[in-house]
Amino acid sequence: MGRFHKLSLKKQLWLIVAVPLFMIVLLTVTALVALYYARLYAQIIGITDTILSTLFIVVIAFLVIAISSTVICVLWFTHYVSTILRRISMVLRRVTTGDFRSVMPPFGDVSFDKLGTLFNRMMGRFQEIMNEVQYRQIQLETALETAEWSNKELEMAQRKLRTNETLFRTMVENFPRGFVAIFEPDYRIAMIDGQGLALTGLS
Repeated sequence: MGRFHKLSLKKQLWLIVAVPLFMIVLLTVTALVALYYARLYAQIIGITDTILSTLFIVVIAFLVIAISSTVICVLWFTHYVSTILRRISMVLRRVTTGDFRSVMPPFGDVSFDKLGTLFNRMMGRFQEIMNEVQYRQIQLETALETAEWSNKELEMAQRKLRTNETLFRTMVENFPRGFVAIFEPDYRIAMIDGQGLALTGLS
């Protein structure tokens, strides 16, 4: 039985169906030829009609047994394959519900075991891809959080800068009895103001 399961599914089906059918045909032809010659030479070799009828019944019985055995083998093989297919469908059903860690169990049959090995290899690769996607997603979320925090810090700094600029401009405009001048690196006046600016005649 172990050697049978090591055969491919096609060879298993061939052994279960084709070989018994061949044996049935061979047995039928042999029996018919034997009956023909027995009836032909019945008087010579002393075979009575009762013996011929008994021989015919025995041949028919052997044919019925052979056909019944073939039907039983086919039914067993159908049940065997359907059982494996049910186990495969259970695994696939778990995968469709989101259980991507499901693996195909060994079936004890070389054809289905090859299918299971390929499926498990595919699911392993899929799991690796899912883990990589989750890792990249975490990195992206972290980068977005960092960028959002940086934007908040930038907005706070700009707000603080505007506040300081307003405060500084107010101080300069109200500088008592004098003025404040701010120069660019090329010595151009960037800003000049103060209460004493009017006393100099500048505006």
